[in-house]
Amino acid sequence: MGSTILQTFPRVTDGLLLFESFETINFTSDQGWTLLNGTPQISPDVAKEGLKSLKLDTTYPQLEKTFTAFQYSAGWFYDDSAIIAGGFTPFMNWLSSTPATFGLGVDLATSTGFYSKTVAGVTSATTVARTTGWHRFEIVDDPTGVTRTLKIDGVSVSSVARVGTLVKVRVGVSVYAGAPAFGYFDWIQVAVSAKVRVGGLTAGQLVQIYTASNTLVGSATATGNSVSIDTTSQDSPFDSYVKVTRPGGTLPYFRSSVFSVSTGDDYLLSVYDFGRRPSGFDPREAALRDDKESNAGINQSVFFYSRDVVTMSFMDLTEDQRQALYAWWQVAKRGEVFGVALDNGACFIGKLTADTSFGSAAAVLDSVAGVAKGNPLSFKSTSGNRREIKKVVSVAGSTATMESEFSADFKSGDEVRDQFYWPYALVTDKALQISLSNLKKRRWTATVSFKEALF
Repeated sequence: MGSTILQTFPRVTDGLLLFESFETINFTSDQGWTLLNGTPQISPDVAKEGLKSLKLDTTYPQLEKTFTAFQYSAGWFYDDSAIIAGGFTPFMNWLSSTPATFGLGVDLATSTGFYSKTVAGVTSATTVARTTGWHRFEIVDDPTGVTRTLKIDGVSVSSVARVGTLVKVRVGVSVYAGAPAFGYFDWIQVAVSAKVRVGGLTAGQLVQIYTASNTLVGSATATGNSVSIDTTSQDSPFDSYVKVTRPGGTLPYFRSSVFSVSTGDDYLLSVYDFGRRPSGFDPREAALRDDKESNAGINQSVFFYSRDVVTMSFMDLTEDQRQALYAWWQVAKRGEVFGVALDNGACFIGKLTADTSFGSAAAVLDSVAGVAKGNPLSFKSTSGNRREIKKVVSVAGSTATMESEFSADFKSGDEVRDQFYWPYALVTDKALQISLSNLKKRRWTATVSFKEALF
């Protein structure tokens, strides 16, 4: 039997320096853009994200924003490939401290059928053909300082030695002349780097980043105490969750809730290990229910949800354990989600991938890593109105068979977890409940109270 742990996963660095979707009429002042030319207008005609985009017209709008430094930027450009004559030059440019200009866009004097690139001030045609619709422009600096890469729709069109640091982004028309006008820009992103970093790891732990719709974005196995995962396949910010295994990459150890992630973010997996089981443990299932009773004594109840409310007590904590518990409290007291496992060897959380009917004893799961004979599992409906605890008797493929039949229907997508693992919890205390219980030995007694977070 393992010991009780608390898990936190705070964001240490916000990697997104700029996200501009042109949704407000005051976007230039809201985001601190510098107007280089023209009269920028937002338009509902074409929008990649939200309802608005930046329309390019014959006022030749161009905006610039300066940063201390960045290693990644992306933006979406809507092209009208039917326009093959004129001097209009919609471009997204990035300037380095060298100084030197890099960019992607349309330069009809260079090519009418292909997108153009600017590398260290020199413009030439790419091999990516122009098509009407949205296209993603990117610049990626290798964090080791080796290369600087330009991409269109994920295809590399230039990779050169990195010189200087990227400090400016320009969006709009790069030459203040020419017609006819065409094109829109949207979803402009600037980030610290092209990767998400996860620290606080042990060598051998596998880290996986998924979208909220369960698509794997990227993964890496720790060789030291951190990993860096490329997340530029997604526009930032994006809804995501993170999974971390034990060293060896097999059994589950941590899974975050779904939250907003941006490339360039830094996260820290912190685990507080009590080194024992609690001396007091009180888990209760509390119903969120509204009861109304008529004068005739007829009761009407409206049920909203149910969740566990738990209190745990630990005696004889050392001074070092007390200080470490305070470090956990600095995250929990802000109302941030954390994880709790009564047994650090029982951290399974998954979902049903098929309906489980009343009278059946089989459950088809999205993963069976960490599910074994004898495990008591909690099955909970997404509506929160049904829950059953069942013990596993066998596992075959992705199917776990329970020792008794289900007494209610559960649907694909319903949550399944170890009975005493709460991956998403919120502290209910407003102050850390810890007191000195042995003055001579400097021993402390702590009580932690929490409730399941509802999503």
